[in-house]
Amino acid sequence: MATPAKLELIRGEVTKVQFTSETHPAPGGKRGAPNVVNKMRIFLREKADGKERDFSFTNTTVGVHEGHAVAIARAIVRGSSAPVLLALINESTGQRDDSEDGFERAARVDGFFGPRWKAVGLSTVLFAIGYLISRFIVSPEKTASTWITWPLFLAFLAFPIFWGGTVVWDRITRGRTGQVEEERLRAEITARLAGPT
Repeated sequence: MATPAKLELIRGEVTKVQFTSETHPAPGGKRGAPNVVNKMRIFLREKADGKERDFSFTNTTVGVHEGHAVAIARAIVRGSSAPVLLALINESTGQRDDSEDGFERAARVDGFFGPRWKAVGLSTVLFAIGYLISRFIVSPEKTASTWITWPLFLAFLAFPIFWGGTVVWDRITRGRTGQVEEERLRAEITARLAGPT
């Protein structure tokens, strides 16, 4: 079973704000408008323990000034070295900037077993069923090599079919599962923001 992302909500008061801007040429050396990246770094004194931490945001639409109450929603995702930014919420002004890319990454629910391992499991089950049928029903008087050869051959042939089927199935179900997980994260952010500070 996949491990859902764990939500981390950091709330506090802004003590300092720094703005920087970087200009990058058009990709591939092409002519055209350069890409401007605006960065905002805020220093936040947390309400929970009074510690001051800093956070950086790129091209955010939320205005933040010293003294504003701010909440930062992040997700701790299995396999990711750093938390994934979900939202920056200015509780003083009511502005909110959700990171669609962050929600998509956090909602990506990958199971422990991928399509290849599922196909291996299905092929193993097919081999076991084939062995039992061959051993006890079809030809119990034959040798052990007969009982193993045909089921193994069928499992080998069925492996690519099982693999393709599990890939298609994962693509169909992953979209629905990811959407449900994204809605769960958004609902949890809203509930925790409405709770005690």
